[in-house]
Amino acid sequence: MANSTTNIDGVVQSQASKEVTINAYFDAASPSTLYGRRQSTTTGLTFGYYGGNVTKSDGTLAQISNGTLALTASTTNYIVAQKSDGVVSTATTTTNWNDTANFWRLYAVVTGGTTISSYTDYREIGKMTGAGGSGAASSVSPVTKTTAFTLGANENEVIVNGTASITVTLPAASAFVGRVVRFKNRAAFTLISASSNVKPIGTDTAGTAILPALAGRWAVIVSDGTNWVVMAQGADDAEFGAPPAIKTTAFTVADGESVFIVNGSASITATLPAAATYAGRRIRLKTIAAFPVISASSNVKPINSDTAGTAILRGIAGSWAVLVSDGTNWIVTERGGDDTQFLAPVTKTGDFTVADGENKVVCNGTATINVTLPAAASFPGRTITIKTIAAFTVVSVASNVVPLDSGTAGTAILAATTGKYAQLTSDGTNWVIMMGN
Repeated sequence: MANSTTNIDGVVQSQASKEVTINAYFDAASPSTLYGRRQSTTTGLTFGYYGGNVTKSDGTLAQISNGTLALTASTTNYIVAQKSDGVVSTATTTTNWNDTANFWRLYAVVTGGTTISSYTDYREIGKMTGAGGSGAASSVSPVTKTTAFTLGANENEVIVNGTASITVTLPAASAFVGRVVRFKNRAAFTLISASSNVKPIGTDTAGTAILPALAGRWAVIVSDGTNWVVMAQGADDAEFGAPPAIKTTAFTVADGESVFIVNGSASITATLPAAATYAGRRIRLKTIAAFPVISASSNVKPINSDTAGTAILRGIAGSWAVLVSDGTNWIVTERGGDDTQFLAPVTKTGDFTVADGENKVVCNGTATINVTLPAAASFPGRTITIKTIAAFTVVSVASNVVPLDSGTAGTAILAATTGKYAQLTSDGTNWVIMMGN
């Protein structure tokens, strides 16, 4: 709109060829006539409209020609333009009229038996000429998907509510640089891409995962011209997710499970998800039984080592651990409840294997006692104290004990003298005697 001092070429009463000035003005203002009613071609039940340049949902321009539509008599005709190509159509139903994700509303036209009775203009010129694109500012309503689907050109807010895993075919990232799409899951089933073109929030390697099988999970993806990059995600933190899952036998960690209480009658094996698929995901485990929890693969890095192994929880009731994926392995970032100062000593009178919950051992044999120590690699940092109250040696069945005064591993733990003791600590390779007499 011009100010009080106009910049529009006005028509002067005395000038010649006034129509030239007026037509030039109409030409300059013609973008606002896009899809507007064209009086000269509107007659009877025929509705004429003007063409022009329209900005399609992919951000490119299309030239729309002037055209006409044949209307249905004695009803309301709903005229729309498709966002993907700008094509105009009419219908007596409101299916396309209400599909504002894929169509622009133009006119609602009421007809009589042979003529147009009235019409209402619903055009939003700004949206059709670039202001209502497919990015974050678009005012398109969310769409709900219950089965596999191809993402529409103007579907940028998507609610997923399937009864099984749903596959989405994303548009070519190269055609929508900077486009922002938000997904939210209402059901506990995964959302995956039909192609390996999604970069997760924690890595730069494209894969197919978009949403895990957890109701309430959401993700925001943005095209970088090559792939779709997860820029934000949330609502699946264990504090706010599903309640703890109780496991009594071997189990596989499901997408919606983040907190576990383990209560087995023997050692339990857990199959952890692929760390590469869930960079940054957190899993919490606690055991209320005196049996260890181990991973089915060597993909767990203990709290005090960078070497991946299988140990997750020791066989001590009350022990717990927090695992976080670094994109390659699961890292133990916190643990507790397994402090040995609260474990009572156990007495052994013959050969024995040190159990997970045994860290203070009194030997009272009638001959040499042979000890099978745990694998040092599975328990870096663990400390075991052994003493004898009988005059017989205590030895390891393997050459994995480094004596107090040497760096060479052997089998000797205690000499055949009453009152001898040794404190052994795992260095990840052997058991090192740190204290003794």
